[in-house]
Parts: sequence; structure tokens; C-alpha cells
Amino acid sequence: MSENPLTPEERSALLERVASSSAFQRSQRSRELLQYLARAIPKGGPGSTLSEHQIGIEVFGREPGFDSSVDTIVRVQVSQLRKKLQAYFLNEGATEPVILDLPKGSYTLTYLPRQALEGKVAPSRRLDWVWIGTLAGLLAVAFLCVWLAYQNSQLRASIPSGDQRTPSLDQFWRSIFPSGIETQAVLSDANLMILSDMMGGRALTLFEYRYRTYPANLFDMYIKDPKMRLEADHISGTHLTPMQDAEVLRGIVPLSLRYRFPLDVVFARNFRMESQVRSNLILLGHKRGNPWIEMFEPMMNFRYQYGPDAGENRGMLVNQAPLAGEQKTYAVSYGQHGYSVVAYLPKPSGNGNALIISGTDMSSIGGGGRFVTDEAAISRLLASLKVPTDGRIPYFEALLKTKLLVDTAPGYELVAIRKPKL
Repeated sequence: MSENPLTPEERSALLERVASSSAFQRSQRSRELLQYLARAIPKGGPGSTLSEHQIGIEVFGREPGFDSSVDTIVRVQVSQLRKKLQAYFLNEGATEPVILDLPKGSYTLTYLPRQALEGKVAPSRRLDWVWIGTLAGLLAVAFLCVWLAYQNSQLRASIPSGDQRTPSLDQFWRSIFPSGIETQAVLSDANLMILSDMMGGRALTLFEYRYRTYPANLFDMYIKDPKMRLEADHISGTHLTPMQDAEVLRGIVPLSLRYRFPLDVVFARNFRMESQVRSNLILLGHKRGNPWIEMFEPMMNFRYQYGPDAGENRGMLVNQAPLAGEQKTYAVSYGQHGYSVVAYLPKPSGNGNALIISGTDMSSIGGGGRFVTDEAAISRLLASLKVPTDGRIPYFEALLKTKLLVDTAPGYELVAIRKPKL
């Protein structure tokens, strides 16, 4: 039985199909390792094989001579790659006539006819708890997408008619997002908040979040326990967003239809700030879940911070320049109240506007989302901004105090308003 039943072109095409599959799209580290193993040349001469040290140095940036008995990153990642390959050929690649195999105890990829898979994976296709957790996450995302699609169809039918007057909302949304200009809604990365907790509550910078080796380089620096690193790697391979973000979208979707600004929903990890095309943004979340907020912080007075307060870590908004009667910090009091920031700012590139809905906690962010869809609340905001009827909305930053109840913020009040530092 030949171990190379494919031509070089066919092997390359198979690799591309595997690397583009859903499991690998959610794990950049596994994808890079797969591509490396497919092209790597052992350094021991003819007849030699890839070594753990060679992979550790060339793929994971380890120093020559690193102690693999302590630093198990290669074995852990190869094990995960092996599971992803098996999952692909049992599911998305179930019709592939040739499988890509990574035998246990080896770092060499082999191409085998499908019947060679028999005996390697149980016919029942049992998955371990990690895969069950991953599938559960995928199902949750799929449910969210279906739910949003259903809500979209329902909301189209419930767009307010002309006799349902909402003059403040009309003025607000038509001013900040003119008709016909594409708007991207960037959702929070819920997994990033979990990973932040695993790294001691540390909020990632935007540079770290976008870096080529994210999140592997951060795990190596901040998560020393190999088991916790393995768990973190599994978590980072899925795309989850908070339900509060979905609730905010539920309120904004009918407005996008009513005021005719095309709305595209983007996950924070997949978003890229366009510099050539005019477009608008809606950023949801705080920095621990959506690092893109960082780009707008130089213009903002109320900035998110996560750290110790009253004996526990919690989210807070730091007032950069307190006015008379204002607090230096506004921290969430779970189960009682929190704070939300609603900011209308120019994009740093100057080719569009951004509406930022942030806050001390996810429930308060949901409260901020309800605020911008509430006719009475927006009417009070326009009065505070002294915007004349039919006048354009100036850039602003509004601080809200939210009333918290379980996982929602049913009430909110306007606490302070600032003009941004443009």
C-alpha cells in the first residue's frame, strides 16, 4: 500500500481543503503547524525524521536546547492537530478517498487510502469532552445566527410606519449613519474575556490581539500550567459572542432597515479597519472583549479598566478629567448597578463614523444598546446636547448609570456628557 498515493499537486490541494475546514479556521496555531509539517525538511540528513526540538524552535519560537520535558507545547499541539485531522476526515472530509494521517509517536504526515483509517478511529465516532465542548460552542453560534435571521425577518414586518412618530430617533440615526453607507457591527469576543481571566484578568492590547502568533505567544508568557494552556488553546479555537450583543443587534437591525444603512455583522477577531473605503462602525463591548475599542480611547474621557476594587476584580470606567460632583471611577456593583458609555466618534482614518456602546459589564452594554433605540432617552440626549430640530448630531460621549437585574439592565439614566478630544 503506497504511502504517497497522490501527486504533489493533489497533495497540495488536499492540504488546502483541510486547512480551510471549519476546525482549522478556528485555530490558527493548528493550521500553521499543519502547513509546517507538510513542507518541513528534517535537519538530521537522509533517513532522519522531524524532531520535537526542531518543531519547537521553528514553529513555536523556542530557544535552541529548550527542555521539552518541562515545556510540552510541541506534544500538546501535535496531539490537538491529530484530533483535528481525524475529525475532518470523519465529517467535512468524509468523502475524501485519501486521508492525511499523523501517526502517534511521529511528527511526519502521511497520505493513506481511506481504508487505512479503519482501526484508527472507532466507528462510533466518539469525541472526547473537548470536542463536545467545541461542538456545543458551534451549535450555540449556529443557533444565534438562526435566531438573528428569524428576528430580522420578524423585524422587517414590524418597522414603524409613518404614523408612529419617533422624531428623536429619526434625527439621531439619520444624522450619524446616512442612508446607503455600509455599517459594520463588530461583536465582542467572549472567549477573549475567558482567556483574560486565565491570564489573571489582563486585558490584551489591540496589537497583541492582531499579532500573527496570537494567542500562542501570550499563553507561553502568562499561562504556565500546561493543562491550563491546553484548555486555553481549546477555548481560543471557537467563536462565541455574548448574548447581550445579540440583544443590542436585535434593537438596531430594524433601525438599519428603517433608515436604510446596510448592516454587516462581524466578529471582533475577523474585523479589519478599512482605510480606503468609506464606511461606518458600531463597536460593542469593552476592551477585554473587543480590543478595537482601544483605537478610540485617545478621544474618550471615560475609559474601561479591569482590576481590584473593594476586594475583588471588576470592570470600571476611569474618568480622565472629573468635573465638579463627578467621581474619579465608576465601578460595577454586580446585581445592583453598572455604567455604560455611548460614544459617537469619527473613525481614526477619517472615512466614516463610529458608534461605540461600551461599559463596565456586559449587561450594562446591553443597557447602552437599549438607550440608543429608546425614543424618550434619545430625546433627553438631544436636549442635553442642545441639538436643534433637524440639526446634525455632534460627536459626543455619554455616561449612563444602569440598573442591573440578573443578566439585564432594564433601566438607565444619563450621568454625564463630554465632547471628544478630536
